[in-house]
Amino acid sequence: MEHPRPFPPSPTRGHQVDLEPARCWALVDEQEVGRIALVVDDAIQVLPVAYVRVDETVYFRTSAFGLIARHVDGQPASFEVDDVHTDERSGWSVLLTGTARRVVDPELLARLWTPSPPLPWADGVRNLWVGITVEHVTGRSVQQR
Repeated sequence: MEHPRPFPPSPTRGHQVDLEPARCWALVDEQEVGRIALVVDDAIQVLPVAYVRVDETVYFRTSAFGLIARHVDGQPASFEVDDVHTDERSGWSVLLTGTARRVVDPELLARLWTPSPPLPWADGVRNLWVGITVEHVTGRSVQQR
């Protein structure tokens, strides 16, 4: 007697490749929105932000009185950027891990505000710059064979 399969046959699976740091940074530069992950009251929070990269630091604007601002001064944080193509079952993801801090250096602030800083998607006043100084870079790509 033939037993029915417990699961339907799976579609073709893609090939996963670990990405080199230089390729990760190049992919980060192609996008405008990523997600910051930080610990808030013993739970991980993940929030989307529009960002810009300068050297090996990712910067974004937030509210000076919001959730992110209250939990970033010298705290560990991760930042994820990805691009997924569900119809092709392919894409990539980059994870940047480091330390998040408020930006207070006047020269750096002047550089971040000009010529055209990333525009936050959420409404409200978002004039506090936060930087994540990246200490560890990982990435993966999945492509169909």
